[in-house]
Amino acid sequence: MDNRHIKQLVSESFYDFHTLPPLPEGLLETLGHAYDIASMKWDDVSVKHELLPGEYEMIGASPPMLDLFRNIRNVAAVDAPVLITGESGTGKELVARALHEKSGRQHMPFVAVKCGGLPNGLIQSELSGHKKALIST
Repeated sequence: MDNRHIKQLVSESFYDFHTLPPLPEGLLETLGHAYDIASMKWDDVSVKHELLPGEYEMIGASPPMLDLFRNIRNVAAVDAPVLITGESGTGKELVARALHEKSGRQHMPFVAVKCGGLPNGLIQSELSGHKKALIST
């Protein structure tokens, strides 16, 4: 990393400096300044991308997050089953809640199903209501 990148990083990320031991008044002033700057940046992003702060309890202004928000709005408008996949901890339940909140079923209860806790043969029948046919002899 050359000096130009370091200068850019410092100018965009740091608001002030303090010597040890820091004075509480100085820290509060710096935190207020940092909060105001961050709020102005967020306002620019929110207006630019038509996002609401805290939309779906998810935040982000990166292109993938903006695509996710747009997809949630589009999919929620359609009355069809949706399969959400992903690794553990990626926010699948948050996406499901967001779809529910934006859908025509928002007044109905939201039920999260952890498919990892169901045996493989039972998942399809539990989620889609299939019943095993009984064969009588």
